[in-house]
Amino acid sequence: MKKTLVCCCLFSLIVLISYTQENLVDYVNPFIGTAFADVGPKDMSQHFITANVYPGAVLPWGMVSASPHNDIFYTSDSPYCTNMPGSSYLYKSPYLYGFGQLHLSGVGCHDFGNFMIIPSVGKVKGNFENYRTAYSQEKASPGYYSVFLNDKGIIAEMSVTLRTTISRFTFQNATDSAIVAFDLARNQLRSDEGYVKVLSNDEIEGWNRGGGFCGSGTKQQVFFVARLSKPAQKYGTTRNNQVAPGINSQVGNNIGGYFIFHVEENESILVKLGLSFISIENARLNLKTENSGWDFEFMHEASREAWEKQLSKILIEDTSRINKTIFYTALYRALIHPSVYEDVNGEYRAMGNKEIRVLQPGQKHQYTVFSLWDTYRNLHQLLTLVYPEIQLDLVKTMINQYEEGGYLPKWELASNESYVMVGDPAACVIADTYCKGITNFNVDRAYEAMRKSAENTHTNTIRPGIDAYIKYGYIPYDYAGEWVWGPTATSLEYYFADYAIAQLARLINKPKDFDAFYKRSIGFTNLYDQETGFLRPRNTDGSWLTPFNYDTIRGSIPGAEFPNGGPGYVEGNAWQYNFMVPDVQKLIETMGKDQFVHQLEECFKAPERFVLFNEPDMAYPYLFNFVEGQEWQTQYQVRRALKTYFGNSKGGLPGNDDCGTLSSWFIFSSLGLYPAQPANTTYQITSPLFKRVTIKLHPDFYSGTELILEAPAASDENIYIKSVRFKGKKLNNTMIDHNDLVTGGKLEFELVSKPR
Repeated sequence: MKKTLVCCCLFSLIVLISYTQENLVDYVNPFIGTAFADVGPKDMSQHFITANVYPGAVLPWGMVSASPHNDIFYTSDSPYCTNMPGSSYLYKSPYLYGFGQLHLSGVGCHDFGNFMIIPSVGKVKGNFENYRTAYSQEKASPGYYSVFLNDKGIIAEMSVTLRTTISRFTFQNATDSAIVAFDLARNQLRSDEGYVKVLSNDEIEGWNRGGGFCGSGTKQQVFFVARLSKPAQKYGTTRNNQVAPGINSQVGNNIGGYFIFHVEENESILVKLGLSFISIENARLNLKTENSGWDFEFMHEASREAWEKQLSKILIEDTSRINKTIFYTALYRALIHPSVYEDVNGEYRAMGNKEIRVLQPGQKHQYTVFSLWDTYRNLHQLLTLVYPEIQLDLVKTMINQYEEGGYLPKWELASNESYVMVGDPAACVIADTYCKGITNFNVDRAYEAMRKSAENTHTNTIRPGIDAYIKYGYIPYDYAGEWVWGPTATSLEYYFADYAIAQLARLINKPKDFDAFYKRSIGFTNLYDQETGFLRPRNTDGSWLTPFNYDTIRGSIPGAEFPNGGPGYVEGNAWQYNFMVPDVQKLIETMGKDQFVHQLEECFKAPERFVLFNEPDMAYPYLFNFVEGQEWQTQYQVRRALKTYFGNSKGGLPGNDDCGTLSSWFIFSSLGLYPAQPANTTYQITSPLFKRVTIKLHPDFYSGTELILEAPAASDENIYIKSVRFKGKKLNNTMIDHNDLVTGGKLEFELVSKPR
């Protein structure tokens, strides 16, 4: 008996050690989503694109990213990267051109891609596109990327710190013509102007200005300093596709620099680069502070440890390695943006891209890349639950941006407001954060900012059409004022923002404001057409837009070639907006319970009606939870979407990841929780994908130490909930409050194979 007990204890210890020594970074597959999608309903495949993610090295919320650029860059008559995704990378494109140092993850438009470093052999090229090479043996993991350049005989590896990159180029063959070149022209959008100077045989500096994200016209200036581990034998610059060997500095929009070395067989040359949005001096300071040595392996290991620390905030226990790979890759993607923006000295460029400011006391980081039309729906809720210290700084950043630029951000990039997409999403993010207990920011200033965008009817750049919205309770389709993309969809986004303002007003004891903004937020009832059962475009005189086709996804932007949305809508049709309201119970009252359920069921019957790869209908599978007796449909539709739209392949994401939004949907849904209503503390409950999950709660923000989600019977068959208990007490419905969850404890799911 004692011998058996000892054996059992020893086995348990081995299992525990095995589990605790498991490296979560090894589950991450950065190649997921880098090819055209091979997931999703097959008859919808013609709509799918790459997720626009990149496989290169980046740290959690890192400023820089070192990643390969492949495919065709430019045509002679176009400044745009016409054949490339927004990440500069598409899996299995035939040629690789070099390695950019700054990228956007999952976005639908082009920008960044700055400062391509190119290792090569042979003659120096004036036209950097002539350095292209076939490649193979790609490897990627968090904080690391490597590839073999077939035509050059070079192994290229790269890793990162928060603000710097390090590359190691190993030349297989001895040669007197080993080249390391720097291209300052070919960002994602061609550089407008730039400067480069080769300071010595092992150092180069420069900057370029470019941009124009989604056609916005915004520009940003980015600076760099790079050092090489070995003195070059020769060096020089290029200009307008011509080599200029005797000239060490250039100014222009098509410039670069190069170094030529003698290398022995299998000799490595390292390049480390510091980046800044402020100045060359700050780029050099970032490099000196974060990347002073030449130990590539040390840097690589440090980047792995940084990722391991963040990924380990959520621990999955399950037998399915595929599911764990998809999960931790999704978590990896969700922690890339927003990105650190300030330099090591605390300086950052203020909103409007002019004044230089310094971090305020109590703020660890200033951030950039706020894709808020996407991320307000779930990414910020994920950060609030698991990484509240990051979410707090994001809110402080947005308040800073209001003080600097006059409005809260909408789609901010490098301290420029691009005005991409519609609505007023920052209000939703700030109110949601506050109502979930993260309150250590200037809430009065935040509320002031939210009210400004909601009430200013003169030169309101965040809410076009606000005057008509206030007057009619919606933006009429025939509105004669400034152009509004998708007046019906834009109105629905404004209702969300007003609902958020109302919730914050309630919490800070402004009852009159609560009443006024809540009344505005349920204005979607003005758009409900009883005859068709849809939230439908409506004219100034109250008449409905005719004809009305609820399935069309074109016509919102006259003459546009891409599917920009059906008339009145934005990047979607009437189905994708029919349930996108801030108060679901009010919509059920308006439609009637039976009609609500019928319409929701109809939405899931055709693949072009519920499309998970765009944001407006992401919460739809969870809306069945609002009708007693229909909760099983949420469980069925969520599990179906998890299995249909996500995979462990290069094409394992069905569309743009949108700065982690699609990934955040997978994370929440696989955990069995989802924040279906922004500015609301309620999570909708569904059946979890995993048998056991432990979420570590931040002790500075929450009273609990860990939240455990346990579903021992979880499987592909057992997808229906028989019962749910929290801290041993049975829940009466499939909803639970955030403020209860963060006290810690165990949420237990009893799962079965058939609906109860």
